[in-house]
Amino acid sequence: MRLEPRSEVSPVRFILAPVAAVIASLLLCSGLILWSGASVFEAYWMMLTGSIGSSFALAETLSRATPLIFTGLAAAVAFRARFWNIGAEGQLYAGALMLTFLGTGEINIHEGLLPPILFFGSFAAGSLWLFLPSLIKIRFQVDEVVTTLLLNFVMLLLVSLLLEGPLKDPMGTGLASGSAGFGIGRIAQTRPGTQGPCRFDHRRHPGTLDLAASDTDHSRLRNAGGRAE
Repeated sequence: MRLEPRSEVSPVRFILAPVAAVIASLLLCSGLILWSGASVFEAYWMMLTGSIGSSFALAETLSRATPLIFTGLAAAVAFRARFWNIGAEGQLYAGALMLTFLGTGEINIHEGLLPPILFFGSFAAGSLWLFLPSLIKIRFQVDEVVTTLLLNFVMLLLVSLLLEGPLKDPMGTGLASGSAGFGIGRIAQTRPGTQGPCRFDHRRHPGTLDLAASDTDHSRLRNAGGRAE
């Protein structure tokens, strides 16, 4: 048996396919929820209200979804080029590290230029992390599935090393955490009635690009044991 792509997809199938996938996922999860003895309706209602039930919930959902959306789009571009990039996680970490270095507030950058610098800086870092397996693939025909996958672990170890070393908060205890000075970009306040620079925070600075820049650093380094403040 061999799977082949359809020559063309009707508009109805194009719309219904993802809807059917979501419904099938919910039905499968419903069985697990019932098996645990919980209420399916209550579980899904809590999931709905917890994700989009308030402005704060929606902001938190977007802050976590945006890096994943951009990472998925980046992987899709590679797949379209028949390059089987399995190292999207490591490339996301590379972008997060670049954001950490550029967004500390220690570099004297004009506040209006900081968002695009953070965005394109993280973009360049992720691209450079993919450059090595691409070069090996072209020159030596080494399977990119293996090289990109293994580089994920290299980047994870590098992040752990930095959190235990240069990025470690000297006042922190317990799990390794980044210094409070790292991961902070300073740009002009956008809320009416406020003054001076503020932290590069998605709750104060709306927009997808701002979310991509601030929350890639925040969520990924926090999950690695860092503390984005």
